[in-house]
Amino acid sequence: MDGLKNELKFSLPGEWEQQAAIWLAFPHNDYWLGIDFDKNLFHSGLAAIQDFYFKLIDICLDFQNVKLIFNDESLMMSVIDKLASFSNEKFKLESLVIANNDVWIRDYGPIFLYQSLVPDSQNKSVNLENSKKVIADFVFNAYGGKFPPFDKDNAVPGAIALNQALPFHAYFQILEGGAIDYSSDSKLITTRECVLNSNRNQDFTEYEFELMVEDALGVEEVLWLDQGLANDHTDGHVDNTARFIANNKILLSCTENQQSLNYSISQKNYKQLLRYKDKFPELEIIKMPIPEPEGFLESELAYSYVNFIFLNGAIVVPTYNCEQDSLALEIFQELFPERKVIGLDSSLLIQEGGSLHCISKQEIL
Repeated sequence: MDGLKNELKFSLPGEWEQQAAIWLAFPHNDYWLGIDFDKNLFHSGLAAIQDFYFKLIDICLDFQNVKLIFNDESLMMSVIDKLASFSNEKFKLESLVIANNDVWIRDYGPIFLYQSLVPDSQNKSVNLENSKKVIADFVFNAYGGKFPPFDKDNAVPGAIALNQALPFHAYFQILEGGAIDYSSDSKLITTRECVLNSNRNQDFTEYEFELMVEDALGVEEVLWLDQGLANDHTDGHVDNTARFIANNKILLSCTENQQSLNYSISQKNYKQLLRYKDKFPELEIIKMPIPEPEGFLESELAYSYVNFIFLNGAIVVPTYNCEQDSLALEIFQELFPERKVIGLDSSLLIQEGGSLHCISKQEIL
């Protein structure tokens, strides 16, 4: 068995690389009915968030395939006419019935990665001709058991693996997809606040986490931040805080507003990342402003532009009807002149604590 284990090499491509599809889970929970629709930006009811999804799907289908899961067939049939309207799009919308509890597929969904059949220890790059796409599945417990039930969500990666006929590697440790972000050269960034939290894996150490992601995901270097943004009920997911946008470029949520709860957090995160330049001299840290919509300083929400989505040829950026929106879009366009930068009002979505990256999951080629 030891010999067989040593033959396996896992590789994670960065999210900016070409994707086969983007996965979404269609909303069905009644809690959306109680959302506060400030300024009449959205009509009331569950239909509002469903309309938001249709808008996002329409954007995605301009650039790549979309795979949309429904909790049950009746839910899918309730919107079948709208689904049919996408049939003439450039790319394909695939609808699947896979039971789920909630929309946050980034966190409970599968991690798609490559498994090399004959690994070359001298070559860290992914050789697609010598690799196959597989799924890694970690345990999901809804952020330390905060939001039950989550049994259906926890079973989604296995169901997707079966539906898509993909090899499946299950792990007993708890890990959400939004708790990690990674490059194509085997670096990963995370926060101690989240992945070492006792409500995930009891008495988990940095060393144990690093061994886990090395074994399961092929990670060779972990970049540690102490904590994520304030008011994040996920206990500091890194996808609100810092994201790789290239192998040696990290986009960091940062504010110069000293009244903000995120001021000291973001300044400390910036200093912590700077220390990694000793080991990675080419590392570039790019500051992204933190949205400050009306009432932000008193809110209980973790607003972030860093919670964006990579698409093939595009970037979809959450916006929040505040003055920082235009600056954020300008920064993204400067960083990605070859991609179309699209702002999408996510004021409704953030009211349940997440944003665009949280509700999506990229599938590799």
